Amino acid sequence: MKKIMTFVILFHLITLSVLCQNPHEVINNMILKLGKAKFAQCEIINTYTSGNDTSVSKISARIIYYADKKSSLKPRYFKMTQTNLKDSNEITHEIIQNRKLYTIKEKTREVIIDSLHQKEYIDYWFNLSDNLGSFFYGESLKYLDSIFQKKYTRKKENLKYMITIDSNCISRDCYHINYSYLSDIGGVGVEGSPDSIIEFKEMVFNYWINKNTYLPERFSYAFTMNNDIPYIIHDLQYTKLELNPLLLPSDLTFNQLDYKNYRIEKLTPKGYRTVQEAFFRAPDFKGITQNGDSIQLYNSYARLYLVDFWFANCYPCMQLKNFIEKNIMTQYDQNTIMIIGVNPIDKSFSDVNNTLKQKAPKYPYILSKETAKEYHLSIYPGLYLLNSKFEVIRSWNNFEPKHEKEILDLIKKNLK
Repeated sequence: MKKIMTFVILFHLITLSVLCQNPHEVINNMILKLGKAKFAQCEIINTYTSGNDTSVSKISARIIYYADKKSSLKPRYFKMTQTNLKDSNEITHEIIQNRKLYTIKEKTREVIIDSLHQKEYIDYWFNLSDNLGSFFYGESLKYLDSIFQKKYTRKKENLKYMITIDSNCISRDCYHINYSYLSDIGGVGVEGSPDSIIEFKEMVFNYWINKNTYLPERFSYAFTMNNDIPYIIHDLQYTKLELNPLLLPSDLTFNQLDYKNYRIEKLTPKGYRTVQEAFFRAPDFKGITQNGDSIQLYNSYARLYLVDFWFANCYPCMQLKNFIEKNIMTQYDQNTIMIIGVNPIDKSFSDVNNTLKQKAPKYPYILSKETAKEYHLSIYPGLYLLNSKFEVIRSWNNFEPKHEKEILDLIKKNLK
């Protein structure tokens, strides 16, 4: 009986100590720990999931960070392998500190090498850190810390959070911080708007931080739909994380001897306009559209082409679709600008129609995973503007309102 009482008391004391632990203190301790690091290396696995499909893509990566003048860790070396779990093809991206981009395509066995401009390098890392939910970026940590400060939670009255001890991490002993709030993404609160494609009810975030070292071990976030079904976007786990490790020079250099079976080509004389652009002339593709028509890029005739890579459960993709339909399709006919959509994610046209109802694209599109691989797509939406010879004028990662004027100006310039 004494043993039972002792166990009960001990359990309650542990529980009370966890409940008394403020998430702000845990996050602040992590910030202090990371702030002391001159450099760091980590290995991660990030699983991207969409709805009930948990096998869309998986990313494994190795990243090395160095502290800048502001003592904020910034990436200097990065190597990522992205795999679609439903097939065996892999695409590897590698960037080293001299800002050279290496794209290794397993299918065609070639290494594409070229220099990135300063702005493109920064944009690439920004998209990468946002996509992988990195813990190391100062602004991200400051925002996370502000969530659990009293002055912030008073403003955000719908914020709910809790902290527990959890074993769903590498060390099996982590603070698990969970917080959620009503979503303002996807048209929530603007019912009846024609631009409201997907309505998310709640955003749920989870952080796992090592209880002893205060280093991050896992991060995930989900959008909850109005039917309370979670729509998980990313689940990132650190398989290895070291602060100030011993690194050899070989850890920070690209060794061509490691890729004996690959031929090397410098494909773009003027350098990449974006990290997606590893070719000067866009690859040809063909397929059957949603209307049952056969279409092939190289057999088409227009002054300009827009190739739009998208999928149904992608809110930025729907923003781009709306922009194309309202600002381009209403101004130009198909002989002037031919717009072709490519959807590599959705399994069938009926799946697209069930998700989007009457809001599916009005321009022709095909379903093709292979085409997305040929165009090096890793972030959606992807948009390519081509001339009449199918040469790439410009391509865009993702889509933001600031891109609208740039797209329209380039179209006008190339139609003169």
